[in-house]
Amino acid sequence: MAKFKQQKGGHVVGISSISAYRGIPGSGAYSASKAALTNYLEALRMEVGGKNIAVTIVHPGFVKTDIGPGMEKYPFAADPAQVAKEIADGIARRKKNLIVPRFPWSLMMPAMRLIPDSLMKKVF
Repeated sequence: MAKFKQQKGGHVVGISSISAYRGIPGSGAYSASKAALTNYLEALRMEVGGKNIAVTIVHPGFVKTDIGPGMEKYPFAADPAQVAKEIADGIARRKKNLIVPRFPWSLMMPAMRLIPDSLMKKVF
């Protein structure tokens, strides 16, 4: 942040996850770390407000990559190229929060907290 303050501007981008909003069975530590990152970046945005420093938090859904083998079994797993384009577009527009891919996750995120634990276990 010191460099951004010195140059009087910048843009911080953090890659969180949809699991920041609702823990995913079998991924408790991952979900907790993403929730912590999201909260940290939200606080940072308020701390640097008015200093020409943007903060964008990216919340990807499931993305088909080699990092997560078998990702295609998860609901709405997205193509990496589509996700990368949405992220790049959102950063260029200096969006505060990006949920990617936008559809269906932007619709599902508010409802994720309402899903019963028993159903979350079956889906994930």
